[in-house]
Amino acid sequence: MSVKIFSLLLAMLGTVFVSRAQSTEQKGSTPDQRALRQSDAMKTKLGLDTVQYQKVYDINLEYARKGQEIMEAGGGKFAKYRKFKSMMSEKDGRLKKVLTPDQYSSYQEMKKEMMDKAKEAYRDKQ
Repeated sequence: MSVKIFSLLLAMLGTVFVSRAQSTEQKGSTPDQRALRQSDAMKTKLGLDTVQYQKVYDINLEYARKGQEIMEAGGGKFAKYRKFKSMMSEKDGRLKKVLTPDQYSSYQEMKKEMMDKAKEAYRDKQ
């Protein structure tokens, strides 16, 4: 496996594990609560209006539930990674239709920062 693919795999898995750690960190955290926290952060950082916020919340909720299903499903890490990656591509496509070009660009930067933090956390655990 090339270094680039391996790094991407680790980053995506790190994101999943960070999300999972955040959910277990807060007792009783549900996909609904995670979607609300994510939507609130996006509202603040991206300056979403009321209509955008509701659409973004609905998208985040749908994909938080799908992500929960992936994490709870059987199968190996690579299979989960593939499903998660596909799910995130779908989600990004839907968000792109709701956000302005500037907001979407900022969203991509937010995602990159989260991936970087996940990579760092993964490295620190090794």
